[in-house]
Amino acid sequence: MNKDPKIKSDFEDHIKKLRDIEIPLAGGEQKTVYIDPDNDRRVIVIFRPDSIRGIPSPDLIEYLFYIGKIAHLLFPKNIPALHKFTKYPATITRERVFKKENHDGFDNSIDVKNLEAELVKAGFKTDSTFSDFARDEQGNLKYVDNIYVPDGQWHILEQVVRERLQGKEQENALRYVSRAKQAEDKLNSEQLMQRY
Repeated sequence: MNKDPKIKSDFEDHIKKLRDIEIPLAGGEQKTVYIDPDNDRRVIVIFRPDSIRGIPSPDLIEYLFYIGKIAHLLFPKNIPALHKFTKYPATITRERVFKKENHDGFDNSIDVKNLEAELVKAGFKTDSTFSDFARDEQGNLKYVDNIYVPDGQWHILEQVVRERLQGKEQENALRYVSRAKQAEDKLNSEQLMQRY
């Protein structure tokens, strides 16, 4: 992440413009999703301050980013690519999922359950909400919300990374595991369970 104050200021101004002008692509209680005006093949997820919990922890945003990077390496057709994150404001920029035309719902909810089962076997946990899944233009089922690693599952994830990935991908994934663990260590369990 670039620490140049001018770039940080420009990005914060960019986010303010998005909030003031652009119509959100999607959103919920915890975040709003906008099309990136500089690249329409990406979206910027802006995490909202919460009246109870306050501003999302910067360490939580970093944790979610690296977990998403690992998940994408393991499931490239099912997890959107993540490109960058910022702590202030709390954002993650990721691949935009162009939903398949004329596709309301899923051909079979079994597809969702199967993908969730594969993610769990790899050591991940999802939100398990059907609205968090979408088919892209190629018909791939994508999980479009945040993903995390439950307590005690790191060894499973690391084993899966070593078994399924090779070379540079494996090296990157193991580095992301290390960074996600460092961010997780800074969080208390309440912050981690916010599931932004």
